[in-house]
Amino acid sequence: MKTFLSIDWDYFIGASAKERMLLFPDGGNENLPAFVLDIIWASRYGGSVRLAEQHKDIRKIEDIGVLDKELQVLTEYIEKWGVPVIVAESHSEAYGVFRSRLGAKEKCDIVNIDYHHDVYRNREGFVDCGNWLSELFRVNKLNNLIWVARDDSDELPKQHAGNKQITIRTDFEAVLSEMAVPECVFICRSGAWSPPHLDARLNDLLEKVYSEPLPDRYTNEFKEGVKWDIEQMANLLK
Repeated sequence: MKTFLSIDWDYFIGASAKERMLLFPDGGNENLPAFVLDIIWASRYGGSVRLAEQHKDIRKIEDIGVLDKELQVLTEYIEKWGVPVIVAESHSEAYGVFRSRLGAKEKCDIVNIDYHHDVYRNREGFVDCGNWLSELFRVNKLNNLIWVARDDSDELPKQHAGNKQITIRTDFEAVLSEMAVPECVFICRSGAWSPPHLDARLNDLLEKVYSEPLPDRYTNEFKEGVKWDIEQMANLLK
């Protein structure tokens, strides 16, 4: 039985559930063109300044970091086994990556390190970032799933609550130490959930595991967009 390790960068974002809800774009925005997402993020960066002033438990987006300890553990794990690493923008691409490595009658086990569970039942037969695991179950290619969640991750939908093929774990390091050596590692950025200023930290991980970096969205043009948005908001509040 082949085992695959799937990693969503949004797991490593050091934001609370409240900060994600109030500061980050809506999940459906992943389907928008990249330049539109950049504009939305720039607006969110600007808006977070005012929210941080109003709420003691909310930070400006630019002050949100990553889970350094977990990131170091993951880096060392991938370096230790030296397995192939596939990088993509969207988690929906994991569906095709894993299926292409399975025989016609072969199933797999997946360890998915992800802030979200990705077993929504959206449009059957159409794979997206929220249902790619449901689709693997539907076509009988997924044997068992271990979802490595955060303590404040959403709960599984009711239709999956009693599924014995799905195990939820929050002990990140223990899961990695116990799992079989994966056939490959899939890493996605999930840009709709991952602040652009943390792209450099993701690319640092990718370079350490000998993978090509993704385009950095945190450019001077992006920063100018944030500055403009803050100035516009200040003018409106005068």
